[in-house]
Formats: sequence, structure tokens, C-alpha cells
Amino acid sequence: MDIQVEDVGPCTKRVKLSIPADEVSKRLEKSFEEISRGVQFKGFRKGRVPRHMIEKRVGSHIRDDLKEELIREGLKEAVDKHELKLIGDFHLHLEEVKLDPKAALEFETEVEVRPEFEVGEYKGVSVTVPTLEVTDDEVEGVLDDMRRQRAEYSERTKGASETGDLIEGVVTFSNSVGEAVSDPIRLSLETTSEVLLDRQVPELKEKLVGRQAGDTLELELDLPDQGLNQEEFAGQPGRASIAIEKVQTPSLPELDDDFAAEFEASDMDDLRVRIRQGVLREKTRHRNDLVDQRILDQILAQTPFELPDSMVKQELGEALLRYKTRLEQAGVESEKIPAALEAYKTQAREQLIRDVRGFFVLNQLADKEEVFVTESEVEETLAQIGQGYGKSADEVKAWYQQNDQLHVLRNQLKHNKVKKLLRDNAEITEEGPVAGASTSDSGGDA
Repeated sequence: MDIQVEDVGPCTKRVKLSIPADEVSKRLEKSFEEISRGVQFKGFRKGRVPRHMIEKRVGSHIRDDLKEELIREGLKEAVDKHELKLIGDFHLHLEEVKLDPKAALEFETEVEVRPEFEVGEYKGVSVTVPTLEVTDDEVEGVLDDMRRQRAEYSERTKGASETGDLIEGVVTFSNSVGEAVSDPIRLSLETTSEVLLDRQVPELKEKLVGRQAGDTLELELDLPDQGLNQEEFAGQPGRASIAIEKVQTPSLPELDDDFAAEFEASDMDDLRVRIRQGVLREKTRHRNDLVDQRILDQILAQTPFELPDSMVKQELGEALLRYKTRLEQAGVESEKIPAALEAYKTQAREQLIRDVRGFFVLNQLADKEEVFVTESEVEETLAQIGQGYGKSADEVKAWYQQNDQLHVLRNQLKHNKVKKLLRDNAEITEEGPVAGASTSDSGGDA
């Protein structure tokens, strides 16, 4: 068998097979012999059916089966001999191939393979990242959020609304000519809010302060995507009229040992220590992510290679489908979705190319550094995931198996190990404080 493999594009190989006529003839005769020994037609004993009758009844099927068998054997030999690392499978168009025992069987096809490249220098990469620091103000900010989460509200009977109060009432939307395009919608708004339904309204928090029950607040805005009777007005200029029915003022719990005990802390000093540790853990996670990103960006910059077109198209298609689903769930009108997808496409493509290139680099580094993931590590991760959802490790594993995601999880764990190896071997310079973590997230660590 003659096998030729040639490059025809980025990560694309053309494989040509030529199987000699004598080999085709021998294999065809063997196939007919095997069939004749087992086939039984009416009027003939098993193994005694004449060749011409077998030819007439099942000859075309025998030839088609042999044709595919010979081609698949040749392609496997090509993969083994030329060490091809395939992405996906060969595209077989067997209907275009003719099997003639008097002629060589010729076949060619194209297949995409993993990119071939040499990783640039990956140890000792220099990166600059923010310092890890937790200020007293950040700790007190978390405490303030924790107090507000446990606030008890009562109706304000004197004076106007202040920062931190809760406004209750109904909102009605109208179009630019004053026609109502929604029913009255009940709502509760903190006076620090800048969002009305699904629309950012930066001036909202200023206008919510200084209000009393019975007041009506008028706002000009782009009408929301949700809550309208006439969806064609979504996103168009309009007005919101908020009829304030009640102003609630919060009563915050005292910062004392009883408050600390609600978070299983012995006293307020202990609670502050726990909060500081929680914020530090969150900042450390954020900084490690930043370090990993900057290290990988540098490695990618000195490791040029192209990607298989089909992989990029597939990943981009899946990303656009996910984005489309989010738009639909947010209530965006169907006629506006194509433009939104087109605007998102360029940004998504650039990020996906970076992510896929990173995937191949991390895989190659895992092979080079002999990084692997044990089954016990997989089981431990499944148990941790289960704790977050109130499920057993077996239940979580069953979900991953049913959705064919166990290999994805193993890859994530392997890549995390590679990232830690890169981080441990990097030259990290600290400069300026890391951005504060979410106070609500940090409070949960207390």
C-alpha cells in the first residue's frame, strides 16, 4: 500500500492511499469465500451456493464493505506511520470511490490535526501584579454589608428618605408621546440603586433620596426590555413614573458579641479577623487568576501557531448559541438579536482563539512536565462540587458522565496544576494593591 501525507493548510493534512490491484483482488476473493461458507439460499445447502448467485444477491454489499474496510485500514496505517494527532475523524465520501479488482484502489481525503509547535520559555516568566493587602476600611465595609443583610425595616413616619432606605411603590412606563406601554409594576428599590428593572439609570439613586410616601418620581430613560405591554417600544426613549407608597428605614443590628455569634465568631475581634482572612482569600484567588493570565499571555506571545479552522468555528458557534440564549432569557426582542450577535462575534472570536491556543499550550506543557490527574483527585473534586449543591459525589459524577463532561473536568484539573507550576516558577513583582473583592462574597467566608 502506498501512503502519502502532505500539508494543505493550517493544521490540515491530505492523505492519499493507493492499494494495489492484486491486494484488492485477493481481499475481494477472501470476502466472497467467507460469505459463501456461511450463506444459505433456498434450494442450496449451506456453503454450496454458486458464486454468481452470491454476486447477484449481495455482491454490491460485499464490495462496499470491503471498500470501507480497506480505506479505514489504510488511514489507520497513515495515522500510525506519520504520527498524526487527529482532531475529529476523517471525512469519508465512499460513494465516490469505485472498487475494481483489476485496478488499484485510489482514495484521498483531508483531515485536521493538532497544531505543531514548540513552547517558548515558560519558566522564570516575569510578571507584575498588585500587592495583597486588606485595609481596615475593607473589613468595615464587609461588616456594614453584613449588618444591612440583617436589617429590620420599619415605615418612616417623619422626614424624607435617606441613603439606605427602602422605597416601595409602583412604576408605569410610557413612550415618548406619553402613552402608557405597561401596566403598573410593583417594586422595591434601595435608595442606593442605579437599576430600574433591566435598565441602568445612574441618576436614580440621587432622585430616590429626599422622597416621601405620596410622591411621584418622573424619569426619562430608554424603556426596559422587560415589563412592557408593547414590546416594540423596548430600548426606545420614554418615561418612568414611580408612585411612592411607602418609605422603609432600616434598623441595623449592633456590632457586638451577639452579632459576632451569628457568624460563629467568639467576639467582634474574632469576626474581624475572619473577615480579613476571607477578603485575603478572595483577593489571592483574583491575583492568582491575574498571574496565570499574564504568564500564559507571555508564553502565547512567543509561541506562534495557527489553529484548525473547524475547531474555531465550532467553539465560536457554541459561544454564540450560549449568548443568544442569554439574550432570549433577558427578554431581548427577536429582531434585535442578530445585530447583537454580530457585535459580539468579533470580541468572542478573539477571546476564543486565545483560549484554544492556551488549551493546546497547557496540554503540551502537561506532557512535557509529566503532569497528570489521579482518580482520587477527580473524586475529591466531585465531592467538593456536590457539597455546594447538596448532592453526593456519586450523584455529581453521574451527571458528568451522562453529559460527557468527565474528560472536561480532568482537563481543568490538569491545567490548574500546570498553571500552579508556572506560577511557582515565575518571577512575580508586586506593585500597588489588588482590587477589592466583593464584600458579599468575602462576608460569606467569615
